Amino acid sequence: MPSPPCSWPVDRTVLPSLPTISDPPEDGQQAAYDAALAFQFGMEDLAVNILWQLTGRQFGICETTVRPCANERQPTDLYLTVGQYFGGYSNVVLDGGLFGLLGCGCGSGQCNLSGPSAVHLAGPVVPPTQAYPVTVTIHRDGAQVELVQGVDFAVEGDVLYRTQNRPWPYQNYARPMGEQGTWLVTYWRGTPPPYAAGRFVGILTAELMKASDGDKCRLPKSVTRVSRQGASFDLDPTELYATGKTGIPEIDTWLAAVNPNHLQQAPSVL
Repeated sequence: MPSPPCSWPVDRTVLPSLPTISDPPEDGQQAAYDAALAFQFGMEDLAVNILWQLTGRQFGICETTVRPCANERQPTDLYLTVGQYFGGYSNVVLDGGLFGLLGCGCGSGQCNLSGPSAVHLAGPVVPPTQAYPVTVTIHRDGAQVELVQGVDFAVEGDVLYRTQNRPWPYQNYARPMGEQGTWLVTYWRGTPPPYAAGRFVGILTAELMKASDGDKCRLPKSVTRVSRQGASFDLDPTELYATGKTGIPEIDTWLAAVNPNHLQQAPSVL
């Protein structure tokens, strides 16, 4: 399934100024400011969603938390019945005998590299930076331990490695996240929006705001509808999704460059 847009940049330098507030605020100023800010954020969200869909739902990074398990680290003496556990390590009792099924989960998707010291995270994993960190938290011995990247673990592509020849701990799926015997990884997953995405989100937001105020805008007439009396306004982006274009030349040129085949969603590997 395609991921939501999550984190897209917005260039607000092209947006109209928000109402000014004196110090102290005069009557009604704060309410007017809050209403204008909420309206702006709503149009920003709509602009992001439109461009996310028109770029094939393939860009956007989301913070993700998973509970991995490492193959060969799970015990072989657990007796669980079918239906008690799906994903990760499970053992099925069959006629009094033990039939082990190894299948370490990565939060979603199929692991394609795992072992005592390596787990494959569902990707693409955004390379760790100060803005997009990877954190590993282990709950054991009555304490919460935060591992240090570069000292205790390393990230290579979509694989999380335990350093210094140490294995990853046992993941107790019989307990909820945060209890003893569990550990979790928080990271950023997805593909960052392409260059200049924030600028075009800002431009589209500005045009949506103009249209909503009944002002002249560059959106197609089929997208904006005003009643005969001019008392009501409606936005219908369906036409944009159908044509794959916004009607704004600079944005459409950019869309043709980043999604030339008019993909509806990001391609997946089967």
